[in-house]
Amino acid sequence: MLLVIDPAADLVWDSVKTVMSKKGTEEISPKTDEQWNTVRTGAATMAEAANLLMLEGRAKDKQEWMAAARRLTNTAEKALKAADAKDPAAVFDAGGEIYEACRGCHQRYAPHLNNTPVGVKDGSQDAAKDAPQNTAKDVGKDAAKK
Repeated sequence: MLLVIDPAADLVWDSVKTVMSKKGTEEISPKTDEQWNTVRTGAATMAEAANLLMLEGRAKDKQEWMAAARRLTNTAEKALKAADAKDPAAVFDAGGEIYEACRGCHQRYAPHLNNTPVGVKDGSQDAAKDAPQNTAKDVGKDAAKK
């Protein structure tokens, strides 16, 4: 997860966001074909990695694990289609769904991972001190609270 799925998810999550600072609000989204290809790479990598999670020997069980892996595949494929369409709003929405797919699986199989605040990648609280950001992960968290 840490070597393949997490970095791939970050490529999607970090591609479309709102950054608020003292200088104002900045909307970030891919502008060039190269940037859109980066989003595509992240989404495709997640979809294929989720397929690998369903292989014999990796699957933790036949029901919940498989359903969680399929959910990640499906949401990553939505992000891929959104990147193909160069649709920032759809990438953002798919990113929220990816977050929820990850969070749901982690609740069952790796509950300790759900305790890390958004923006903290290395376990250090210092990593989250930068300007606040509204990413697809944040939207997914807000939806889960409702």
